[in-house]
Amino acid sequence: YFTVLQYIQSIKSYDTIRTLVDVGPYPGNMIKLVRDFINKNILYHGIGLNFSDDYCLEMSKLGGKLFETDIDPEFIEAKECKEWPIRESELVLFLDVIEHMTNPIYCLDQINKSLKVGGHLILTTDNLSAFGNCYAMFRRGVSPNIHPAQSSLFYRGDWRPHHREFTKKEL
Repeated sequence: YFTVLQYIQSIKSYDTIRTLVDVGPYPGNMIKLVRDFINKNILYHGIGLNFSDDYCLEMSKLGGKLFETDIDPEFIEAKECKEWPIRESELVLFLDVIEHMTNPIYCLDQINKSLKVGGHLILTTDNLSAFGNCYAMFRRGVSPNIHPAQSSLFYRGDWRPHHREFTKKEL
């Protein structure tokens, strides 16, 4: 979170950012951090699935607006995908979500549509360059990718496991 906030603060005229989209906003840390350290009046939109009533209430108390839609229509049991209602956003956060997707193209397209020209996307992910993953691969021959039995091929719960790990070059 510190690195993300540092990057936001490095954006020229970051203090004029009025609209932020947070893709996969659970557990709600970013609305608090952005409001405390960047701009108390930022219009915050959270995009995702399966928001509990308690979560919706807490986000509402913080002034966040949630939009429920599937962001990965190729997931084996995808829910309804709706066109995102946000346009002309200055900033989109896509933090540690892409690795859970079977195909991120639809979501990236929606992000592109929601950003204004010159807007910023901050994307983070666990990746193969992480020391632990490299060590496991080279020392023990263990892939960082999830075993198919635990993957979205078989798992049917609300939480979606990692589908694919990305390297920096792939992103």
